[in-house]
Amino acid sequence: RAMELAVADLNHQLQRTHREHSRAAARDAPTAAGLDSLGGFGAGLGPLLSDARLPFGAVLSSDIAGRAARLEGTRAMDELAVRLSAAERERDAAEQARREVALQLRVASESHSQERAAGAAREEKLGRQLRRLEEEMVTVSQERQRLLSTKQELETSQAHASAELAALQHQHAEESRMSRDERDATVHSLQAQLADARALHDQSSCELEGLLRQQEELGGRYRLEARTIAERSEALVQELRAESERLTIRNAELTTQLTGAVARVNQLSMAERDEAAKAHASGAQLKAAQAERAQLAAQLTQLRSAEKGWLAERK
Repeated sequence: RAMELAVADLNHQLQRTHREHSRAAARDAPTAAGLDSLGGFGAGLGPLLSDARLPFGAVLSSDIAGRAARLEGTRAMDELAVRLSAAERERDAAEQARREVALQLRVASESHSQERAAGAAREEKLGRQLRRLEEEMVTVSQERQRLLSTKQELETSQAHASAELAALQHQHAEESRMSRDERDATVHSLQAQLADARALHDQSSCELEGLLRQQEELGGRYRLEARTIAERSEALVQELRAESERLTIRNAELTTQLTGAVARVNQLSMAERDEAAKAHASGAQLKAAQAERAQLAAQLTQLRSAEKGWLAERK
């Protein structure tokens, strides 16, 4: 802040000196112009100047004094400009230092705020943990009291169970003795049953061996008969195949004959229609044609019956 005030003061002094220098230059400008215009007449004005030496010397003195004042003002302005530049550099350095310090303070403040928030969070967390531990301690104390009462109940139950166990052991000993006697009697009975079962097993084994031998003999006969039947079946299959081939050939022949018979029937029908107009003239021929037609129809019926029989045999 003090540096800023010093820079402002130097700026004010520099501006004031510049204004004074401007006013002095404006005031001395007519005098300098007059001296310059009279420079060519200096030799002719010598007597006049010698007669009027004092007033003209005063004018020169004032001009020199003005020029000296201007030079002094210029030097003062240069000095003030140098001081101002140095002050501005110091101000910039101080401003930079101030910014760095402010940044450090802001970072430190933020870090302190974060640490304070983290500390508050830790404090709150520890408080919650403390309250939870206190609640757990109360719960554990209650659980301990419950377990102590349960322990007493279990001890009482254990005493009752021990008494019941002793009674049960005595009862078990009596029941074991009685069951041992019953077991011995059961063992004797089972041994007798086992002997009977062994005798029955031996008898059953003998009978089973006889049955197995008979079954083997029957199996041999069955295998022989099966082989014979297989051979006969193979021969029958061969015969059926040959018959099927024969019937196939016969079917082709019958089909050919049937086709020819159908063609002849068609021809005879056409001939009958043609001969109908000549019925009166050729009665004998008509009867012969009708007889031949009936014969062909019978042959056709016979062929169709044979075809149906062949199809049935083939199926």
